[in-house]
Amino acid sequence: MPAPTTAPGESPAASTTPVETPQASVPASSEPATPEPTRTPRPSKSPKPTPTPIAIDLSIYVNTPDLPTEWHTNTDYLIPIHVDVAEAPIPNAHASVTVPEEAFSTSFDTGPIAPGDTYAYTVTVNLSAMGPATLTLQVKLPPGYTDINKPNNKVTIAIDVLP
Repeated sequence: MPAPTTAPGESPAASTTPVETPQASVPASSEPATPEPTRTPRPSKSPKPTPTPIAIDLSIYVNTPDLPTEWHTNTDYLIPIHVDVAEAPIPNAHASVTVPEEAFSTSFDTGPIAPGDTYAYTVTVNLSAMGPATLTLQVKLPPGYTDINKPNNKVTIAIDVLP
């Protein structure tokens, strides 16, 4: 249908010709349109407080009489390593024994240790090269614990390996 025209000076409202307005094309749907659901604001989760670590004194050591007086290459040495704890029990600890100059390394996990008790583990050390070296013992805390005396978590012993 052609667009209606109005005479000069005549207002479109006064026209007797019906005015058509274009309709937006809406796809045919068998279901009525549903409005988007309104999101209900939820309170944010409050952070859980970090538990205070349990203070303990964890230490690792070897008794001097258990060390060889002389170290020789290609010889097995059985050395008892001791781990103990004071202040509170622990479920376990991780210990390592290394001789970096020889690329020697071994580790072990303790079982539970009560205050005043000692966990002993025998390590076999066999070194293949001659010369000065360092036997290093180190122990690490389990998660949830803090050490009140960290210097006794690591022990270094200078050794000299002979032929």
